[in-house]
Parts: sequence; C-alpha cells; structure tokens
Amino acid sequence: MAVREISTLFEQLPIGAFRSSVEGGLLQVNAAFLRIHGYRDHDELLADVSSAHRNPYVRALRREHFSA
Repeated sequence: MAVREISTLFEQLPIGAFRSSVEGGLLQVNAAFLRIHGYRDHDELLADVSSAHRNPYVRALRREHFSA
C-alpha cells in the first residue's frame, strides 16, 4: 500500500486517531480526533497551549504501558 493511500485512510477513519513521537508529542491527528476534542483544524490544535491534548489517552498511564 502506498504512503498516500495509508495517509488517506488515516484521515478518513470515523474514530479519532493520532500518531505520537517517542517523547509523547502529537505528530499527526485525523479530522475525527480534531472534532472530538473541539478543534476546527490542525492550526487551532497547535495554538492551544493547554496540556489537555498532549496525552490523548483516557487513562494517562496507558501511554507508559504502550511505550515500554
């Protein structure tokens, strides 16, 4: 599958999806993720200085579980 096809699939998922760096920063989010978290677009997400979207797991410690 080509990279563009994977990217298009990611963007069209009906659920909020994201990719994060090893350090925990958000690298990529899809439109559903933005909508669920109340953002109009990627720029609005990036402009939000609150830490609420930095760890999108419902249970914050889940990130540690998956990154170990």
